Amino acid sequence: MADPQTKRGDSKTMKKRKRRLCEPKQEAYKTPRIDLLEEDRAKEEQGGMSLELEQCHPWKNLRLILSIQDKETDVEKKVQLALNFMKSRTTEVGDDFVQGRETVSISRVVVFLNNWVQSVLISSEKKIRMEGKRLQLKFPGSCLDLKCWEIFRYCLKEHCRLNLSLSFPQDLLRAVRLIAREAVFLLDEISPNSKETVLSGEHFKLITTVRDCVLLMFSSDFQVLNENLDSWVSMIDAVLELLLKTYSSGLDAGTVGVCVLEFSCYILEPFTNYLRAYPFRKGGFSDFTDELVEPLLHLLNVLQLQINSFNPDGAIKLLSLVKEILSVGLFHSVHIDGFLIIHSVDKYITPGYAELKDSKACIKSYHRHLFNKLEKLMAERKIIPVGGIGGLFCLFVHTVKKQKGEDFLKAETRNSIFDFFVQIVEPLILDICRHIQATLDGVAFLSDVYCSLKCITSIFTSFMQEKVYVRTEDNSKGASFNFLKMVYDTVMSLSVKISQLWMSSSDIVKGSIGEILVLVAKEIIVIIGFFLEIEHEVVGNLVNLWLLLLVYSVAGSMTDAPGCNSLAAEVLNLGCHLVNLYSELRQVTSTILMLCKAMRLLVARDNDDEMNSLRFVSCIPVLLYEAFAKSVGMLLCSPDFRLSIHNAIRSIPEGQASQCIRQLTTDMTEFLEWMEIDSSVDNDTIFNLKAELLGRNVTEIYVLVLDSLTITTGNSYLIGSSMKDFVTVLRPSLSSLVKLQSDCIEEFLFAVTARNFNKDDLAKSRYSSHWVFLFFFRLYMSSRSLFRETISLMPPSSSKMMSALMGGSFASFSGKDWVENAEWTDEGYFSWIIKPSASLLSVIQSVSAIRYGDSIAVADRSPLIYTMHAMALQRLIDLNKQIKSAEYLKMSNYHLNEVKLKDDADLSLPGKERRQWKRLISCLRQEAADLSDFMMDYLELVGEQKLTKNANLSLNENDDWDLAVCSLNNNSLPTAIWWIICQNIDIWCTHVSKKKLKLFLTILIYSSLPSVTSSFGDVEGKNISNGNGKVRKVTVHQIAVALLSDTIFYEQTFVRRHLASTSCHVLKKSILSLFGNSSYGDVDFKSLPNWSEVLSAHDNSLVNISSSKDTLHDFSSGTQSATELHTGCDKEINSLPPISMDFAVCQSLLQIFCWMSKSFSNSRSFSLFASYILNFERLVVGSLMNYDGALYSTTHLELLRLLLSCRRSLKYLVMASCDSSTKLGKFSLVSILAESSFPILWLLNSVLAVIGRQSSLEDGTKEMMFSLMDVTSYVLLTVSKDRVALGLDFLVTSANKEGDLDELCVSSSEDIAASAWETVGLIAVTLKELMNSLFISLKEVYSNGKLGAGLNAVGLNKVSFLLSCFQGFLWGFASALNHIDLKTFNKSVNLLQYIDECTINILLDVIKFSLRILFSEDDQPPDSLDVIKFSLPILFREDDKQPDSSFGDIPSCSSVLTDAYSFNMECLKKPLIESFLKGENQDKAYLLRQLFLASSAVLRFGSQFNLTPPMTSSLVLIFIGISETLMLELTEMVVMPKPFSFVWLDGMLKFLEELGNHFPLTDPTSSRKLFLKMIDLHLKGIGKCISLQGKRAVLASHEMELNTKSLPSRLEEVPAVSYCLDEFKARVRMSFKVLIRKASELHLLSAIQALEKALVGVNNGCTKVYEVSMGRVSSVVAAGIDCLDLVLESVKGRKRLSMIRRHIQGLLASLFNIILHLQGSLIYCEKLVHDKSDTDPDSGSVVLMCVEALIRISGKHHMDSCHVSQSLHLPSALFQDFCHLKLSEEKLNFYVVDRRFSMELFAACCRLLCTLLKHHKSESERCIAIVQDSVSVLLHCLVMADSASVAVKGIILWEVQEGVKCASFLRRVYEELRQQKDVFGRHCFQFLSKYIWVYSGYGPFQSGIRREVDEALRPGVNALIDVCSADDLQYLHTAFGQGPCQSTLANLQHDYKLNFQYGGKV
Repeated sequence: MADPQTKRGDSKTMKKRKRRLCEPKQEAYKTPRIDLLEEDRAKEEQGGMSLELEQCHPWKNLRLILSIQDKETDVEKKVQLALNFMKSRTTEVGDDFVQGRETVSISRVVVFLNNWVQSVLISSEKKIRMEGKRLQLKFPGSCLDLKCWEIFRYCLKEHCRLNLSLSFPQDLLRAVRLIAREAVFLLDEISPNSKETVLSGEHFKLITTVRDCVLLMFSSDFQVLNENLDSWVSMIDAVLELLLKTYSSGLDAGTVGVCVLEFSCYILEPFTNYLRAYPFRKGGFSDFTDELVEPLLHLLNVLQLQINSFNPDGAIKLLSLVKEILSVGLFHSVHIDGFLIIHSVDKYITPGYAELKDSKACIKSYHRHLFNKLEKLMAERKIIPVGGIGGLFCLFVHTVKKQKGEDFLKAETRNSIFDFFVQIVEPLILDICRHIQATLDGVAFLSDVYCSLKCITSIFTSFMQEKVYVRTEDNSKGASFNFLKMVYDTVMSLSVKISQLWMSSSDIVKGSIGEILVLVAKEIIVIIGFFLEIEHEVVGNLVNLWLLLLVYSVAGSMTDAPGCNSLAAEVLNLGCHLVNLYSELRQVTSTILMLCKAMRLLVARDNDDEMNSLRFVSCIPVLLYEAFAKSVGMLLCSPDFRLSIHNAIRSIPEGQASQCIRQLTTDMTEFLEWMEIDSSVDNDTIFNLKAELLGRNVTEIYVLVLDSLTITTGNSYLIGSSMKDFVTVLRPSLSSLVKLQSDCIEEFLFAVTARNFNKDDLAKSRYSSHWVFLFFFRLYMSSRSLFRETISLMPPSSSKMMSALMGGSFASFSGKDWVENAEWTDEGYFSWIIKPSASLLSVIQSVSAIRYGDSIAVADRSPLIYTMHAMALQRLIDLNKQIKSAEYLKMSNYHLNEVKLKDDADLSLPGKERRQWKRLISCLRQEAADLSDFMMDYLELVGEQKLTKNANLSLNENDDWDLAVCSLNNNSLPTAIWWIICQNIDIWCTHVSKKKLKLFLTILIYSSLPSVTSSFGDVEGKNISNGNGKVRKVTVHQIAVALLSDTIFYEQTFVRRHLASTSCHVLKKSILSLFGNSSYGDVDFKSLPNWSEVLSAHDNSLVNISSSKDTLHDFSSGTQSATELHTGCDKEINSLPPISMDFAVCQSLLQIFCWMSKSFSNSRSFSLFASYILNFERLVVGSLMNYDGALYSTTHLELLRLLLSCRRSLKYLVMASCDSSTKLGKFSLVSILAESSFPILWLLNSVLAVIGRQSSLEDGTKEMMFSLMDVTSYVLLTVSKDRVALGLDFLVTSANKEGDLDELCVSSSEDIAASAWETVGLIAVTLKELMNSLFISLKEVYSNGKLGAGLNAVGLNKVSFLLSCFQGFLWGFASALNHIDLKTFNKSVNLLQYIDECTINILLDVIKFSLRILFSEDDQPPDSLDVIKFSLPILFREDDKQPDSSFGDIPSCSSVLTDAYSFNMECLKKPLIESFLKGENQDKAYLLRQLFLASSAVLRFGSQFNLTPPMTSSLVLIFIGISETLMLELTEMVVMPKPFSFVWLDGMLKFLEELGNHFPLTDPTSSRKLFLKMIDLHLKGIGKCISLQGKRAVLASHEMELNTKSLPSRLEEVPAVSYCLDEFKARVRMSFKVLIRKASELHLLSAIQALEKALVGVNNGCTKVYEVSMGRVSSVVAAGIDCLDLVLESVKGRKRLSMIRRHIQGLLASLFNIILHLQGSLIYCEKLVHDKSDTDPDSGSVVLMCVEALIRISGKHHMDSCHVSQSLHLPSALFQDFCHLKLSEEKLNFYVVDRRFSMELFAACCRLLCTLLKHHKSESERCIAIVQDSVSVLLHCLVMADSASVAVKGIILWEVQEGVKCASFLRRVYEELRQQKDVFGRHCFQFLSKYIWVYSGYGPFQSGIRREVDEALRPGVNALIDVCSADDLQYLHTAFGQGPCQSTLANLQHDYKLNFQYGGKV
């Protein structure tokens, strides 16, 4: 920068020129400089001088400069002068005249002030540094003076404004550093609680000012002197210290923290640029390493552990800067080569660790300084900086990748990086070795170990993520493996040391030592998990590893430290990981057996040689055996571990299954030897531990293995042979238990343990022999199941031979064998063990008779009890088969003997043979009955609390069971027994007495009822299944509810016979409990009420209750306000006792009735249910009428909810009765309701009475009332539909078969039909009378001039209810006529006689009056009804006057749609409509819904009779206008509407749907305008739904497909409002389809043109604005895609389809245009935080909709070749960057990856390719290169299906199961190529080549395709091979050459020939 003095010559020249131009009188202003200063001094001496400069503008700037240059003026005054000048300048900026008069320009002044204030700051900083004293914050003229920094900031701002050149000396950085140091000093000196307040006020202002100065100083326009590295390093060190102090003080989330963070970023960013431009030399590298590496690592670790959520953007930026400084400072391209030639791993080529200590000799350059610094940090135990070493290693790898230009590391690069890894890990390993050799005692010593392990964990985390070591690509001659092996052995040795310390004493694990031990153990387990991921072969002997897990599991259970739960979780995760890993290696069986061996060794004898060779056994003291058994059981019986074993065994190839059983047999033999007791060594504790380990843990593992094996026809014989050997091992011990002799228990235990037992020993508390029984029983039971499955897959001969070898032939017998076998006897359950054998029941009784001591809890015997039940069920299955077979043989022999008797009269009936069969069947039935009784006896465990206590109590709050036998206890045992009983009802129900069957049903009903801890209907909740395939949990309540909701359950005979009476009995008890004090307690629930008496009593009660109340009008005088009511209700609710569970019980029983009614076809059951429901309903209504409490009390609400449940149950009962009426004959439940007008009057009057009692309602209560109205309306709909259908059946039958019917039959049918039509007439008359009475009341109210007050909620609800009932009746009438051609009827039959003109007219009068009520002006009270002036003037047009003639004299409805005028929407009250959509005014909104439904019913009714309905054009257009207004207001809403809004809007959609049915009857030209308006309304409605749905929005065709429905949910469960939204969208679609399906050609053309405009994005308001832009489209565009799909689906007929074909190319172009504008990475993401102003649909969903629309078009219509090529290119374009897609850190805060959506788009792309290949063969072949590219891109996506890689942040990856699903989609493409082999056969080898290339590891990530994914894809690959010729395969073999690709091709051909190739046999 140029100094101001260098321009002095130029300034003088300018002054001379100026003096020449000035007039003479201006010379008077010239005054020598010395005179000005002397004058100022004189004024100062006189005391008249002020610090403010005189307002003499020509000399003001000069006077300031001279004053500051004056050496006699102190610094404080100079600062104040400069500050005053700065303030005065703010008022003069922009005054050109004042600027021109100055003798010294402002530019010179700014330059002067900048140089002066910098000198002040620098000199003061130097003085402070030299003297070593701290100055006060307000010390004038120092670098801590706020005024100086404000002056400096002013100079910097003026620089930017005036574009000046300023200079900045390098010492200025020291002043900035001093500010940072001062802030650190303040934080150190003040208490932690006051740090936030200290850094406020002047301190905070100073930091903020310096921050602004730094920002301006280091902007791009400045050039800072960069040569001095020391200044930079010292300043950065101070800034890092301030940051660390801020984070450690917890100030990072406050205002001060944000300011400090910004201040630091402004300094660190230019330092990064400095390092990038000026790399260090050797000395600078050392200084940087010594001063900055430690704080940078410290800060790096802190930021990585937690990113402050208060300021995420700033924290992310700071972390990025810290990483950049470390990367550029340490690993600059100038320095990095030295780190890549270390060769530190070479010394490990030869196994052995003798050279471990000599690690520094490899590095002789200055790079060694970094490793020395890291070793120093490790030695000083600075745990937080050391924790950042892993991040430093990750930065090193990233820098190497960047500089090498390698996305994936090459082998040579990996070796160099591994050298760096060795160099930083070796010191840690040496440190651990020293600790192993020393004595581990004390917290400090353990803390050092933890610090080293934590650093290793950090380094290995980065090592694994970056995949530095790949075993298949390692070319270090084994050195890398040897080093990893050395590290693993060291960690394992340390783990032994830790375990020995842990188990040495129970006192040592308490306190802080226990906490440290837990932390150390967790780190050891995490490190071992890394080794399993990196190189599993270093593990070696798996027994040691399993021992480590078991020991740590025990140790964790002994410690009370806070982290014990997390330690148990880490142990479980590592165990599951171990099983899963060796499952992928096809070695899972050996892994599981090593686990079993580890359990044996932990309780081995001291003289075992194998035990002495292991390191963990001796550390388990005998006193801890009980804790060991418990902890091991928790580990091995956990659901996650069991699921891992199950999945691993399921993945075993079928050829290895028999080998697995043989290995299991060998292991079981060793266990039985291990169980033998040596009295000299083993004590009772050891026996109990062995027994529990054997019975609980080993049994569970064995059974899991046996039950999870895959059995096929190919391996069935080998498995059968293996199972024979398996049972042979069980036979010696088990035979002593199941033989017929006595004392079998003692002999059995002796055979197992080699020790004599007697009954006294067993009764003692010290023996747990029940575990031994459990072991043998469960294994024998699993063996039977597996062997039965095996022989079922064998050929008959092999099956018989194998059964004979096993010892039982029953399972392999065919029908012929049964007939030919003359001497057939029962073989018994234990026939495989010994013959003859004891019965199963006797064995169960013997085992159950053992009396254990008190210390053997019932919880321990629970698994044995459950297992005995399972064995009983197995035996019952055999007995049922034998009984049926014996009965068949008995009957067969009987008929055979009858034939013989007829042929030969001398032969007598062989009675002996028949008695033998009878005796055999009797024995079998008796045994089955005894076993069933045994099971039913334990049923009391479930029912004892249900039947002895109130039904509202739950069985047990903790009765859930995870379906694992080993985890059973006394709480979950009833659940397990209930589970097994309910799952096998068909097996035992035929053998149980009637009494116990009723007991079962009673318990079932009570168990299904809700409790305090359960909610009714929670069948598929979080406990029963988590939706991800993991082990689920069940409870007694859930099992009962699931059983009652299963339709198969009702097929049982005893259920149909007894369930109705049982459930009604339970309901009666609940009702009596609820209404015990009521006068209705003696009601006969089994018989229907006397309706005349009921209605009379009901009317009397209404008169007594509300004689003085006006239920229609809400007068302002003498009434209580809603606020007062609500306040009073709140007080009453607080004073009421807790709500009784009887309400919930009754509601649950009524819901059960809803379920049961769907499955019954018994007329008695229907009648009984109806009687109970109607009587119960009568009681509830009576209680509501007599209730004197507050309307919002809990009791009142529960009564109202009960009434709704009763009415809903009646609805389902009526529906089921109508559906079953054909099976029930003449009976129908409708006949009960339709026998007279009284039941119908009850249905109507009861609801009206309840409505009358509700003066003001809350939203929840309102919704209940609306539901009650809807349910009642549906009941009337069903009744009217059933009665009309019954009458029409007679009319149709009599019309078709005149003269062919019997007179009696005709008479009977005629009576039934007459009764049905009479019922219809009664309903119509009843509704007419009620409606007329209501209309008269309305007219009376409004005739009194009270319109302004309006109706209250009661009046509105009454109108709504009667409208709903009326429209329900009409819809039922119309529904019955849907499939009837009225023209075939006799003209003498007049169906309209049952619904006369007056009835319809009254309905229309109420509709019109209701419209006036809703949209009337409150301030215009009328004088009379005839002259009311409403805001709907269209109601009183001349054409609205109804004539007195019949229907035919009224203008037709079709003419309504052709009227020229349109509706004026300004007449409507839009604020009212907006309140409807916001969820307000629900009563009026519901009334509007009923008006829509009633008007649509009138339209339908009139159209069916070909009569003109009495709805004038004005009334129709009013509803059209209201619909248009509602739809427009809905689309303009920004927030999601309330769920109720979608409910009441359903009425509008029903009206639009019915209106659409009338367009085919109109003149297309006249009605075209209205038709287009209807199309536009539907587009806006569907578009709004798509926008609100977000990622869930799909086409209607996609919703019907089930290919991806099994996938897990995308983000979370769909809430209720989303469900309502989906239903609303479906109704809009239905209305649109009705509008299109029968549209005329002109209307269809108009619709297609409207869709074209919508897809292009033409805005109706402005044609120049398009709604399709980059990254977004409008909702109308998305709706156009959806409606296009509906048009393609709905349009039929040659002419109409040809019209679509003419426009299809333009529609295709529009779809491609939309995809082009939307494709990008964000289509796979969903926003975490939704912007309310963003109303556009989700871009990804729109793209998916476009692809699915292309699928439909390509399958049905012709496409141009260019469109075919574009469609084929779509998968490649959409998924091109999917493999490498990674969201930035910024986007990760706002977006989340939706993996399910990516799968759906993947599936759609595969379907698109298949459709194009099938229907556009020639065009696709011409574009075969594009097809190959798209298939290759899709194939690359499958590489990402890796569960271990899904956790990589920001990368879109799939889990394995998701990858399997996608592979099945891509497989269809390969198979389609094979199907079209005539066209694509010669290209298939190219697709095969690409697959081989990717499979061999040359695709993305160079990792190949996972085995599970490849198995799903393999059938498609075999299809490709099947098409390829021999020449093609030979060409691929030659082209691949030697390598993995050629091997893959050979393996594929072998697999193809073995499993796929057709061999000529069927």
